[in-house]
Amino acid sequence: MIERREIPNDVPRQLKPLYPKGLCTYLQKYLPMNPATVAEKYTGPVLLIQGEKDAQTNPKLDLPPLEAALKARKSGSVETFIVKDGCHNLKRVSGPLNPGLTGPVDSDMLNKTVNWLRTNLAEKK
Repeated sequence: MIERREIPNDVPRQLKPLYPKGLCTYLQKYLPMNPATVAEKYTGPVLLIQGEKDAQTNPKLDLPPLEAALKARKSGSVETFIVKDGCHNLKRVSGPLNPGLTGPVDSDMLNKTVNWLRTNLAEKK
């Protein structure tokens, strides 16, 4: 799909809305991008938030290179917050069959985010 730049004709009707016309071009441009390479150029403060049980981005494989790139910068702080039992949607999951699509986002993550924003982005007097 990505190499040919076209959506296959046999996509089930119910899934067609997930494949808009420009999707292949978008995927071709952004899938090869390395977030760590982009992040190392950013000079501001960063809060990394990762679900402990994220099935889309692996916290043990994907987070360390990004965190290392941010810590290696000459300027800009970085903090990492792992959502215990959290999925990609930052909601707690009860097990591997729970995709975390319902329920509230993790309250500890919300509190961490609010406090981080107040500390790092509030106007200095």
